Amino acid sequence: MLPHETFERELYDRVRALAVEGDGSALIALARYRDERDLPLVLGALARDGPREGDRWNAQLAAAEFPHPKVRLAVVALP
Repeated sequence: MLPHETFERELYDRVRALAVEGDGSALIALARYRDERDLPLVLGALARDGPREGDRWNAQLAAAEFPHPKVRLAVVALP
């Protein structure tokens, strides 16, 4: 693995860890990777209203960054 690939992987892992912890900005950044393994995180964020102001907004921004049919269906189903 090349040095820049190692850095990219470490960065991805850190962003994912932050998103799992509930960081909305990290969720948006993670969605930009468009990795199928992250689909449950984006869908889960869309399915719930978080306790913090802006949680729904961050989830919708993440959905905009992740063009996947399941994400589109979840956005259409939002109240």
